[in-house]
Order: sequence, then C-alpha cells, then structure tokens
Amino acid sequence: RRVLFRSQLKINTNKKYMTVYEAMYSPMTWENSSHTISIHLSKEGAESAIANHRKQKEYDWCKLFPDERFNFNDKSWHVKETKVLP
Repeated sequence: RRVLFRSQLKINTNKKYMTVYEAMYSPMTWENSSHTISIHLSKEGAESAIANHRKQKEYDWCKLFPDERFNFNDKSWHVKETKVLP
C-alpha cells in the first residue's frame, strides 16, 4: 500500500472544465422542477436517452390508459449543458 502526502498530490490549477450534457425530465410541466435522467459526453447521446425515455413513458401511458391519447409535450424533456471539473 502506498501513502500519498499532500505535497505529492498534483492539483490542476488551470481549472479546465469539461462539458457534459444532462438529459432532463419534468413529470409535472406546470412546475419548473426537472430531474436528471442520465449524463452524457455528447449532446446526441443525451437526445438519444430522451427519445428512449419518451418511448418508455408513452408505452407505460398506453398500458395504463389504452383509450386516451399520450399528451406529454416536448417541454417535459430537455438537454442541459453543464461544465464540470474533470
């Protein structure tokens, strides 16, 4: 086992940020709160996750309410760009 002392740690002082994309979902569109479904390195990956999540929600809705139309709008899902330290 190797022990590292504070003087041996290399801390990145450049603070280069990394961009990640959060696939966000809001089950209640009349409120402004949404939660993260998943985090991706590309915007396309986040959009793909949203498409899959939307299909699952539509499938669940049709099972529960077979005679009603799926009425979720596009405001329920969105992609949020976030900067994080690597």
